[in-house]
Amino acid sequence: MLLAASAAVLVLALAFAVISSGHDVSNAIAMPVRHRALTARTALVMAAVLNVLGVALVALLMPTQQATENLETLLPDPRTGLLVVASALIVSIAWALLTWQRGLPASMGATLTSSLLAASLTAGALGLTNYPPSSAWPLGLLLLPVVLGPLVAFALSWILLIPVVHLASRFEADQVTLSARVVLAIGATAINLGHGVIHGPRMIALVTAVAGLSGLSALEAPEAAVAIAVVVALCLAGGSLLGGWQIARTISSRMVRPDAVRGATAQAVAGALLLPVALGSDVQMSTSQTTAAAVLGAGVNQRFRSTHHVVVAQVIGCWIITIPACAAASAVLVAAASPLLSL
Repeated sequence: MLLAASAAVLVLALAFAVISSGHDVSNAIAMPVRHRALTARTALVMAAVLNVLGVALVALLMPTQQATENLETLLPDPRTGLLVVASALIVSIAWALLTWQRGLPASMGATLTSSLLAASLTAGALGLTNYPPSSAWPLGLLLLPVVLGPLVAFALSWILLIPVVHLASRFEADQVTLSARVVLAIGATAINLGHGVIHGPRMIALVTAVAGLSGLSALEAPEAAVAIAVVVALCLAGGSLLGGWQIARTISSRMVRPDAVRGATAQAVAGALLLPVALGSDVQMSTSQTTAAAVLGAGVNQRFRSTHHVVVAQVIGCWIITIPACAAASAVLVAAASPLLSL
């Protein structure tokens, strides 16, 4: 019974890796494809390859042991732990599909973390475990990048445009367009690689933690770490190939319509924030919110008005309700399913 439940939860975890990657690939490809820095096919293939490289960097340079240990503080015993993870993954997948269908760039990291935290706290409140989980780690991981990241990206993108536009005015239009396309391609590279670096350890830690709950000690052995990293990398790559064109349209044209120079500035800011922070710290920024905020900051700093305020309000509203909505849904699901533990 425990093995069957563990296998089902592992399938859910890998499904979430695929869906969340398909959801988030729009962050990197929206502006380059719109301004013809990359073709749609090239952008998707590049995203898949760079996500694999990002996970490889994580596996080689950034051990995920600490992330796994932090996650395991929310999963104190096997049966309750599997219920917590399954509930969080079901809610996270549902939220990813809902926001994908509506074309909203929601944070998949905030979705999963808030769902896991609420599910774990609910299990403790219901007396399903004798070891109440600690909320300090996930709360810090969740609030800092989700709140500050978009604000910093918006401000930097808006401010940086002042010297960029001044410099661009000294060159011919064709030269400016070519340079902007180069920057767009480089920015897409940084964002895609950052996505793999950010989401790779999260999914590796989740799969490893589920393996530990199931009692499959072979999957916890050091030699299994490579196999888990490969599976996660393939899931992220496969998800990238799905594309996120509805969300990409929201970022590149429905929310605001920046020109090539402003799109390149936003892409550069997002890439410069995401990749160095991901490689240099444990902070896991939201690729969706950081990129969308950078595009919005660049788009509003232009003479002609192209901001669609209704769409901007929908996007920001989605960011605001993501954490409480996913937390509430996950808590309800744990409470509803808790009688199954007595079977």
